[in-house]
Amino acid sequence: MLRKLLKEKHFDLLYIQHQNILPVCVLANWGVRNKIVSHLHVIYIDKQARRMICCFLNHKYVKRIFGVSRYTLSQLSQQNLKKSSILYNPIPLREKIKISCSSHKIAIVGDVVRFKGHHIVFEAMQSLPENSELHVIGNLLDKKYLEQLQSFSIKCVYTGLISDVANYLVENQISLVIIPSISPETFSLSMTESWALGIPTIATDDYGMKEIVEKYIPLYCDVILFNKGDVVDLVAKILNLYNDECLYRKVSDAVYCVIREHLNEGKFKKRLLNEISSII
Repeated sequence: MLRKLLKEKHFDLLYIQHQNILPVCVLANWGVRNKIVSHLHVIYIDKQARRMICCFLNHKYVKRIFGVSRYTLSQLSQQNLKKSSILYNPIPLREKIKISCSSHKIAIVGDVVRFKGHHIVFEAMQSLPENSELHVIGNLLDKKYLEQLQSFSIKCVYTGLISDVANYLVENQISLVIIPSISPETFSLSMTESWALGIPTIATDDYGMKEIVEKYIPLYCDVILFNKGDVVDLVAKILNLYNDECLYRKVSDAVYCVIREHLNEGKFKKRLLNEISSII
């Protein structure tokens, strides 16, 4: 059906957002010769899957490969890197909220699975002031892991999956969002969603999170990045922000500025249109 559609209709470009359909699109395009753009969002840990994707990306009609971070593109072959470019995910800019670091409400946004590192934050919460409260936002996918988390004696709210994370953060006066991932993460939308509100984040010093912080606010690397899996370091970084209102305000202003100046939807659309115009 796809091959028939490509033959009957005239397309200037095929834009592929999900690499699972890349092989099908490349094979269906054989003989039709439409130009293809592929947008990479994930790291393929499985070596066979990575080799297969790289093989199809190497096809001559794949003219450009976008990656949501430099880390995403690091899995490509040298030949594919030559036709690749970084296109960071955009986020809608919202009104900067007024929140104080005296509100010790912390959130983790993401499915409850071990590789997201929730347990690191749960352990850290035990060393924070008694008025600290944790909000876990996301699907409760791993029941055994959830049971492990529920064994911690901390104040915790489980929301499950919600449709508007930004509104939840605002309405519940969340003052800090933690991204404690212990497995590869190409780009953290929960980080940039928080930044779009002016909410500081503390993230694992690795993967796509480290890349974004180092690129746009390197001055605060030592403040909002913590050593992967290091509970003691995470506690220190949280208390450092909560015990210094001036520093908290500076970080809040800095992260909001990143979205306003660089990672908003307007900038993304302009960059994407420029890239596509250079191809077709």
